[in-house]
Amino acid sequence: MKQKKLFISALLLLLTGGVSAQEQLSSYHFVEAQGGLQFTSTNADISKLLGPNYGFSYGFMTPTVGGRLNLNGLESKGRYEALGQNYKWKYYTADLDLLLNLTNIFSKDYDHLLNLMFVGGVGLSHTWNHEGQTNVSVKHDLFHNLRAGLRLETNVTKPFGISLEVDANNTSDFFNGKVNNCDDWGFTAMLGVSYRFGQKYKAKKVAPALTETKTFAVADEEIGNYKMMTNRLNSEMEIWEKQMPNESLEAYQIRVTPATRATQARKLEYDIATEMATNQLPASAVTLGKYNTKLKKLAVQVGSVPDIYLDMEEGEVSELYNNKNLKLKNAKYTLREDNSYELVYAEVENPMTGKTYVFDNLNKASLASIQQDANFVPVSAVYEANMKQAALADIKNNLTKLAKEENVLSDKTHIYVSSKPEVAKENGKEIINYNVAVTYEVEENFSTRDDFKPGQYHAEDSKAATLMLGIMKKAFENDFAKYMAAGKRVKIIIKGMADASPISRPIAYDGKYGEFRNQAVVENGAPSTITLTKADGIAENNQLAFARAAGVQYYIQNEIPSLSKMKQNTDYVIEVANQTGGKYRRISVQCIFVDAF
Repeated sequence: MKQKKLFISALLLLLTGGVSAQEQLSSYHFVEAQGGLQFTSTNADISKLLGPNYGFSYGFMTPTVGGRLNLNGLESKGRYEALGQNYKWKYYTADLDLLLNLTNIFSKDYDHLLNLMFVGGVGLSHTWNHEGQTNVSVKHDLFHNLRAGLRLETNVTKPFGISLEVDANNTSDFFNGKVNNCDDWGFTAMLGVSYRFGQKYKAKKVAPALTETKTFAVADEEIGNYKMMTNRLNSEMEIWEKQMPNESLEAYQIRVTPATRATQARKLEYDIATEMATNQLPASAVTLGKYNTKLKKLAVQVGSVPDIYLDMEEGEVSELYNNKNLKLKNAKYTLREDNSYELVYAEVENPMTGKTYVFDNLNKASLASIQQDANFVPVSAVYEANMKQAALADIKNNLTKLAKEENVLSDKTHIYVSSKPEVAKENGKEIINYNVAVTYEVEENFSTRDDFKPGQYHAEDSKAATLMLGIMKKAFENDFAKYMAAGKRVKIIIKGMADASPISRPIAYDGKYGEFRNQAVVENGAPSTITLTKADGIAENNQLAFARAAGVQYYIQNEIPSLSKMKQNTDYVIEVANQTGGKYRRISVQCIFVDAF
């Protein structure tokens, strides 16, 4: 067993240390056959101009630059729009092309799944068998062809390859059989199959990833991932920190500083850890965790590594909830001292919407404050709340539109609705409450038309308040009825507001909402009590604010029976402003359904 562990450890060490000694492609020859479509640029629908095209090539490539001899052609099409006549002709083009491997030019590693190449060339074209010519003398002699294009090719270190190439060809005015005193353009798109041969490889000229001073003794029965990464990192940093053969002292001192050393070490750490994670971790699906309604962060699970957190709004959570096929891209890992992997950067794509969300913790900041935050709720609760929010908004829009069409309400009144899940603790157990809120605003110059006039307190005195309560009633009788089973609990928070308009003599209180003595309230943020009786009337603005709130409770008990059958706990919040004006004479309601989910 001991020998077996040593063998496995040595094998892992060889594989993870092999990057610095890996072989790179030096040069190769190739042959290729291509087939596709071609069309010329003229004043006709492209679909009428597409013709078949083939190509054969022989070439030679180094890792970054090469050349080829290419022969392509077959059939091209044109059209005389004035005559409504299509015609075609035969052609071939012979080109000498320059090939630049753009992927390898901008990368240190030549082993890529796909390579992007630039194609540029010069050559000669010849045409024959033109059809449908009308008083046009077509020259079939050889004429110039200038080419530029791009090709996408599979891994060039493999003997067989597949390519997609798109080229633009500039050629003589006589090419398409019509003469208009300017060169013709032809465009080709072809798929190809190539065979590469004569490849030569050479080792990269870098020191081994593990030096003799850092090899592991036989006594080290188990070589941990973290120690492997650390030794590779130290070895590669030693190489990086050395002055290069042709590097001046001034250039070296600019390149190697404490800041650049730290940056390079962090980059190498992530590169090495990511390579090791790619080789060792199994492919894992991306799944949704919980959503933090306060921080606006979604926890995402990727296999066995710790969760990552994506910034997003609640509406976007619903989009992700409906799509289980999320994609993880451009992941970067680090290693903890306990040999476990952790993501420091990742992009999560929702293929259904095309949106990509980024988790960026490259500075390795602590995520403890996020992980320990108590406001995470199940994604299913967020999704359900969003659906109910949409239904609530529809009711609001429909009733508001009707009120405005009937001239009951002006377009200067704006009603707002919201619904969201919230985390709460009860008897040491975490529960999810559902908070549904309705409120409104009236533009200042229209307050006396749509809202409470000074001294008014009946809910029906305010058209805006009446509509707001009507929206709540309709919603609770339909879409939200499932949360209002008899015996379940609801906390109702009613806010009543009053401005600073002086009350010179008591306002008559008709007692419709009952009489209150030392009623507990929260006044301007502090606990307080209010007394309101028919005999004494309303002498203070805080009594007026409370009377407006009491009117809402009266409406709930009489107009929304399903809500009144629940176990209610009603809190009154009153606010008395230091200013005067209609915007300080408002009411609003929150209904918090306890343990709703």
